[in-house]
Amino acid sequence: MTTLRVLTLNCWGVFIPGTVKYRRERIEAIGEEISQQHYDIVVLCEVWLKSDYKRLCQKLIPRMPHSHYFHSGVIGSGVCMFSIHPIIETVFHQFSLNGFAHKFYHGDWFGGKGVGLCKLNVNGLTVNVYGSHFHAEYRRDNDEYLAHRITQAFQISQFVRLTSETSDLVLLGGDLNVEPVDLGYKLIRTNAHVCDCWLDKRRTSGYEHGNTDEVPSNSFSNPQPGYPDGKRIDYWLYRPGPNFSVTVEECSVIMNKIPGRTYNFSDHEAVLAVLRIEQGDSTESADSRNARLSERDHLLGTALTELERGQKQTESDQSFFQIQALVLGVLLYLLEMSGGLVPAAPLIHTLVKLLLVIAIAVCAWTGFIVKRIEVHGLQAVAADIINLIESSARSKVKVTGPDVVT
Repeated sequence: MTTLRVLTLNCWGVFIPGTVKYRRERIEAIGEEISQQHYDIVVLCEVWLKSDYKRLCQKLIPRMPHSHYFHSGVIGSGVCMFSIHPIIETVFHQFSLNGFAHKFYHGDWFGGKGVGLCKLNVNGLTVNVYGSHFHAEYRRDNDEYLAHRITQAFQISQFVRLTSETSDLVLLGGDLNVEPVDLGYKLIRTNAHVCDCWLDKRRTSGYEHGNTDEVPSNSFSNPQPGYPDGKRIDYWLYRPGPNFSVTVEECSVIMNKIPGRTYNFSDHEAVLAVLRIEQGDSTESADSRNARLSERDHLLGTALTELERGQKQTESDQSFFQIQALVLGVLLYLLEMSGGLVPAAPLIHTLVKLLLVIAIAVCAWTGFIVKRIEVHGLQAVAADIINLIESSARSKVKVTGPDVVT
């Protein structure tokens, strides 16, 4: 029997001035707090600065000697892992869609978000630990990134499913930015065939609903309409291998206020899960498997509809930026031919031309390159989903036999 204590926390390590409070002090406190506890595996998100990762290493390496940071994008994925168990292999898969570069104030695109895998040797067991951080949801009533998060949910479920066939245990932790009622969460559960530690726990402590974001007692929370108790968007998901069974002894929301301070460790709460792994048969029954695959296929169909809607919106945006580039190009041409709107002020004339050139470049780059990449990304995921649905249908025909097919 093996027991694992695993922790995940979004550290809120954003470094844009004026957007984050007490970042350095909080990172120090996070490292100090984790180093004083007994955790086997820790998955952290939003550790954007390499200097913050080094601070965490200084605190944690004496206790957890094995660590890995997943480099990606312009500023790094922000995801890192620490473990007391040896890391055998690592790999990172970047999501094909991750927001918009021109919306720099959101910042998700620059992180190159994806899913990182650390394969661990845990007392002779092969444990695949996945860490990820999805694109944020900025407006639930008009979510322009919904298709992107659905894409990320499908891609992470595929990545977990296709890389974990030989593992004895699968663990997925991090800030997935989806709620249990969301399509993305359900896709991960059904396609990657993983269970939710919070739902399967024997005992807990902390918040009743397991909420980790916008919790009212958090000093950094901004209350949102419809979420008086906050949201549950940080998770530990798991799946035992075919020869093992898992009992979730505990799943708790912890690391609230920093001792001796008036503020929290982060704008998120941490999730602790304690799992007991034993030898045993965890094979899924045929009826259970068929029910799960039927639910998955239904969810995949819903995802296709959302991706098609997202593609139409992206193509509309593409046309908008292309037309804008053309209109601004005509204005620049007319300005050049007229000799300037204010002939007596050549500096203003030059400045206007410069601004027009910049605007044309941004619109052309977005309309002809960025949006085209986004369309292709949506088309690629849609094709993968269609292949999966068709494969499932063929499998069902094979199982039921030709006499049942009409």
